[in-house]
Amino acid sequence: TVNVGMPDTLKLNDLQKQISLDYTITSFDEGLYYIPPFAILTGNDTLFTNSLSLKVMDDLKVDTVSKQIYDIKGVMKPEFVLTDYIYILAILWFILIVLAVIIYFVFVKKKKLKTLLKKTKTVLPPHLKALKALEKVKEKKLWQQGWHKEYYTQLTDILRIYLYERFSVNAMEMTSDEILNAITACHEADSARENLQQILRLADLVKFAKFTPLPDENDLSYINARLFVNQTQPEEIVNKEIT
Repeated sequence: TVNVGMPDTLKLNDLQKQISLDYTITSFDEGLYYIPPFAILTGNDTLFTNSLSLKVMDDLKVDTVSKQIYDIKGVMKPEFVLTDYIYILAILWFILIVLAVIIYFVFVKKKKLKTLLKKTKTVLPPHLKALKALEKVKEKKLWQQGWHKEYYTQLTDILRIYLYERFSVNAMEMTSDEILNAITACHEADSARENLQQILRLADLVKFAKFTPLPDENDLSYINARLFVNQTQPEEIVNKEIT
């Protein structure tokens, strides 16, 4: 290996200059090496230096007594610097966010959609909802156990909710007379108005006058409640059921 240093020029006189160059030569094999002359251009002429010889000897003595010789150190592990891994951490965070979004939309949204569809499918029309609720009241056998007030309260509440959902009559906030007057404008309920009137009048007596109706009257109230719902359901549903 040869390393050439920068030339060093020294002016000797008006006609002469001394140019010095340092050459660093590395050799690991013992022997005699020939160095050819160097060419120097001076105007239109070329001058050559003397040739040289270099002898390399493998008898270098190392003082191991006064100077301690150390083995070559192994590869050092660099210290942990967070900024060296900032890009990797950013990519990892981006991947985690993308995965979280995918999981949210795939699982959470899907679950919400299924729940919504399930709720949508289970929504019953007002008349079926009312009939189902009346059937549950019958199964409780309230008046048979002496709970007449509870029986008529549940019957009238079912009919009030049905009137609101079917005819948009705010029956929950009305008295019995106001309800009967309100459904007068609903021509679909004309034929069943007497059925509703029987239930409301008897329910007022039970709830406010502590009247105890006869068993036949209790059965009649339940029958009239079902008749009122069946006779006032939308016509298109009735026609569909008939066909």
